[in-house]
Amino acid sequence: MEIPRRYFLKSTGAFTLYYGMKPLRTLAAIGSTKPDSKPEELYKDIVKDYGAKGNGVTSDARAFNNFNAWAIKQTQTIRLNLPPRNYVLDTQSAKRFTQGIKRLVVDGRGASLKNIFAGGKGWPTDNRHSARIVSVSTGSKTVTLFSRSDSSKFTVGGWVAVAAFDMMGWGYPQNLWYFEYRKVTAINPSTGVITLDAKLSNDYLSTYPLQSPGSASSADMGGPATIFAMDASWDTEIVFHGVTFSQAQDIYGNARSIEYIDCKFADHGPAPSVSKHWKAVGTDLGPYVEVDKVIELLELDDVTCVRGHGLLLFQSASIEKCVIKNSRIRKLTGTAKHMVIQHTEINQLKIGATGYGNTLSLLMENCQVNSLIANTVRVSWSPSSIIDGRFTTPRKKGPTGSTTKRFVPGGKYFFTAAGGAYNYGTPFVCTAITADGTNIYFDTTLPKSFSAPVDDSGNYWVSAHPCPNVTVRDCHGCPDIVNLSQAPAGKPLFEYARLMLTGDFATIGRIIVWGTLVKLRVNVIRPYTGGLATLNLNVLGQFGAGIVGVDGFTLSKWDPIINLKIAGERIITPGAFTGNQTGDSNLSIGAIWLYDGFSPRLSADISGDTEDKWPTVEIEVITDQGITAIEKSKAKRRF
Repeated sequence: MEIPRRYFLKSTGAFTLYYGMKPLRTLAAIGSTKPDSKPEELYKDIVKDYGAKGNGVTSDARAFNNFNAWAIKQTQTIRLNLPPRNYVLDTQSAKRFTQGIKRLVVDGRGASLKNIFAGGKGWPTDNRHSARIVSVSTGSKTVTLFSRSDSSKFTVGGWVAVAAFDMMGWGYPQNLWYFEYRKVTAINPSTGVITLDAKLSNDYLSTYPLQSPGSASSADMGGPATIFAMDASWDTEIVFHGVTFSQAQDIYGNARSIEYIDCKFADHGPAPSVSKHWKAVGTDLGPYVEVDKVIELLELDDVTCVRGHGLLLFQSASIEKCVIKNSRIRKLTGTAKHMVIQHTEINQLKIGATGYGNTLSLLMENCQVNSLIANTVRVSWSPSSIIDGRFTTPRKKGPTGSTTKRFVPGGKYFFTAAGGAYNYGTPFVCTAITADGTNIYFDTTLPKSFSAPVDDSGNYWVSAHPCPNVTVRDCHGCPDIVNLSQAPAGKPLFEYARLMLTGDFATIGRIIVWGTLVKLRVNVIRPYTGGLATLNLNVLGQFGAGIVGVDGFTLSKWDPIINLKIAGERIITPGAFTGNQTGDSNLSIGAIWLYDGFSPRLSADISGDTEDKWPTVEIEVITDQGITAIEKSKAKRRF
């Protein structure tokens, strides 16, 4: 008999094999006649043991509160059975019935919960449980407090969040570019050194701007390197099996680890937030999911988000890594800092965080994507605010209401049109972010003298690169995802395009490609032999493709034309071309930047010809966005 994977559940010290509700036996006991000295799990039934009604009308708050009062005193894993009924949680305490329980498995196949907050408290909501730390590098297992007296805020065995660089300046939880959860193993009050259970994965600088230090009643937003004491109730592991969640608000939660297995969000979806590990398996996520912030690992396996809008939204890259596989999503809008998508159907994919931070890497394998769009979050800057490659903005009332949310340390950027649709190039990297009492300063690799298009008011627009490191394998659907499947691994988004056109391809939808032209290759594999006297191919579109000239400022069009009645390969590079045939035109081009994309177009309708007369053409466009070269160079920094 095959046991479904969801019944393999981690318990306190071993793995227990489950089928249904009862443990068959622990792995440690297999082959042994000795009974376990202590049960690894304790079982309760919310109806039999606590008298819940579950009729969808009567309050079940007392039953769930009584369960919680017992469960928080236990050290073993608790399994709570919810018979298939509709439970009403109509008090704040009942809504948080999972709070304070170290390990909880809720079995609720056929059961419905109305009004729930999963887990306990999370990041501190005041500034009495956080402290600034000295700059610390990747690989360190210790942090040093600036003020040794702050050591009393932390506890050996307690969890902390080490964080830096506030991207937002307001809201809760904090929206931090760098963060990671660690357990405290030692505290030295005399030196202010706190030892952690694992090495840090990021650098944390004490020089980052501080926008809001918080107060006794408001959260410290961080910014400079900071250590936050997580509430003890956050240190919990929660698993829901088969539960339907039905309520009029998004389902939030704060838990070190939380899993939803074979669950359904009937009305509002979950809002993943404040977790070291957040996971959903075999779950209907409902019509709308807004992924919140500060999650180390978000996993979605065999989930659906297709009802209604079917929207899975990432506003912030304060999600360190997200893995989606074996799923169906109508609209995946935005991506995490590091994103992996495998064996998943997506109707519309928008790459890049929609609000805060940058997506740094994307790996996609064996996916179906019907539409692909780049998120280009943009901010306007006056020419006077950019001097010698340094961007300057006042500490208050920045260009988008938050003075740092469009720049992050190490972020990749380019100049764009006011609407963000066009990538005008001049790529650069943010190398340092500092502040004084008046301004915030963003140092970059932008040269002292540069040229870029401006809007009607004479201002520049800057956008974060949607993703500078993309690897796509064996994906299908729209032309853009097919092109990415053919592109070299690890390259910036839209640096490569390849089309194989055959038949009556009167027009092709726009293919996005950005960057300095390296090579345009057009191979007429099978020439047109139909009844028309001439048939040309406007390779880049009816009127050509939008380009930025060598001066970095002038916008124009380039319209290379190929005679489809003559076979052969034409190769165009800046300043040269080979293989040209009679009837070809406009092949000569200098150093240019392609800022939009292209859509090949035939000069005439050939639908009246038989198929054996139609042409077959291969088009390949290779560009260089300059990101790789910038990363390899030693950029000038100010500290």
